[in-house]
Order: sequence, then structure tokens, then C-alpha cells
Amino acid sequence: MHARTPFGEPLQGNAGLTTIRFSPDGRLAAAGTTQGTIIFFDVSSRQPLGDPLVGHSGTVVSVAFAKDGSRLVSAGNDGQVLLWDVEPWASEDTLIDRACNLVGRNLTRSEWKQFLPGKSYRRTCDQWPSGP
Repeated sequence: MHARTPFGEPLQGNAGLTTIRFSPDGRLAAAGTTQGTIIFFDVSSRQPLGDPLVGHSGTVVSVAFAKDGSRLVSAGNDGQVLLWDVEPWASEDTLIDRACNLVGRNLTRSEWKQFLPGKSYRRTCDQWPSGP
């Protein structure tokens, strides 16, 4: 029989965690705390992401992601069930698609140099021609 042991380092800043769930793509984890907050973690780096979500007045006892990862539901011992829009932590592909649809074009080469210095230019929006 093989002993089961944890792999890698523990999540950082994890004092008071009460429940935790992976996002559908496995890149994030959302954790409820005894302070009534929800902390997001980047799974690969094991570091917290952004500010905690604040809304419960008691311990968060359960969290779950929607199938597409765009929403999170949390339940607390305060009797509240809260729905959260967690789109800012959507996958890179989802964010690129949203940006492409919003602006209706690729970055120009000048914008690319400004925002992504040192990286080779590439088309990010397949439905639009390359920028000038």
C-alpha cells in the first residue's frame, strides 16, 4: 500500500480556511474563511489573488463554481447564500474573446509595443485582420 502525501507547498495565507473548491479549469481555487470572506488562490503558484470577497457576517461553510467558472455561490453560517460574479478570474481565452468582441479589432503594432514591450507581435482576435 502506498502512503498518500501532499505534493508541493501549502497554499499561502491560508489561516482560517473552512472550505475550498477548484474552478472548472483547475487553475483557481476559492476558499471560504472563518472571517466570512472568500479568498481566491492561483493553484500553480499557491498564492492568493486579489482582495478577498466580503459579504458574509459569519464563517463561510461552502463554496461552488458555476460550470463555466463565471460565477461562484457561497453559503455561510449566517444563513446567507450569496452569488458572486467572478468573471475577472476567467480563463485567458475567455478574457481575450471578450476583449476582441468589445473593441472589434486586433491590437495595432504600436499598441502591442506599448502594452507588451519585448514580445513578438501576434494576432489575438482570429475573427479580425492583423493590426497595422
